[in-house]
Amino acid sequence: GARVVHNWARSDGRIVEKEIFSQTRTVKDDGPIRIVEVDSAPPKCEMPDDYYGPQSRNMMNRIFRNYMEKQFVTPTELIHNYKELKRIQEKDTLVPSAVDRVAFLQTRD
Repeated sequence: GARVVHNWARSDGRIVEKEIFSQTRTVKDDGPIRIVEVDSAPPKCEMPDDYYGPQSRNMMNRIFRNYMEKQFVTPTELIHNYKELKRIQEKDTLVPSAVDRVAFLQTRD
């Protein structure tokens, strides 16, 4: 949701707050979110920079597309925002399924 508040100081030193705008949305649950099936994966990450790099973020974007569109988040937010990372980890078997799929693709010869 969103909330816009106007704060100002009165001449007597009191702070006054007035809500100008407020809007919230309800999120309906459409059932379990699944990973998007992908047919290729980047090389496995050897260093932390590989994990944060564009190839890895692109892979996260592809495989978690359904989740990210529903939650309005980006791969960068999943990597750097603890709250978002925790939220996706608590979403059923989404992360283990993604790890399993990427690991399978990376070890396939």
